[in-house]
Amino acid sequence: YLCKTFGNRINGIDSFSFFLIGVGFIRYVSYGAVRGFAYNIMKEIERGTLESNWASPTRPLAIIIYSSVWDFIYVSFQIIFILLIGKVLFGADIHIENFIPALPVVFLFIICCILIGIILSSFILIFKHLEPFSTSVEILFSLFGGVYFPIYVLPQALQNISKFLPITYALDALRNIFMKNAPLSNVSPALF
Repeated sequence: YLCKTFGNRINGIDSFSFFLIGVGFIRYVSYGAVRGFAYNIMKEIERGTLESNWASPTRPLAIIIYSSVWDFIYVSFQIIFILLIGKVLFGADIHIENFIPALPVVFLFIICCILIGIILSSFILIFKHLEPFSTSVEILFSLFGGVYFPIYVLPQALQNISKFLPITYALDALRNIFMKNAPLSNVSPALF
């Protein structure tokens, strides 16, 4: 569908690779922040262990971060696997060797996802449900963050919404690193 809509290339880059990176890295929002982070809090509430964990001498920030570390590590392995399969089996135009320069972008994006997860967790504590908040966040990030199609195809009002989403800048930087072989110094505005 993406190839039919935009042709085989989007701004000089392979549309399949564009899509592959978007679908891969939205997993940090879907499974790291929303499903992983917030669902961990919801599981603690269901088990009845949330209060005892928070009453322990462990700092609350440590509980928050450590409860979701495995989810982010697991998603990172999934993304590497997705990119490798896309490159090896389907010929995606991705420079896998640029994974090390992409780490600062991924690290900053994970921090943003943790913050989103904290916000969603507060909704769980207040409303005792994650839906419809989790689905709304995933849809917002997917549609307006440049996951499936470039931001420039959106009307100007919707492009303004995408400027407030951290995934917009993360995907722009990651696509430049993985697809255009750009050094980290070229994506510093997106990092900022």
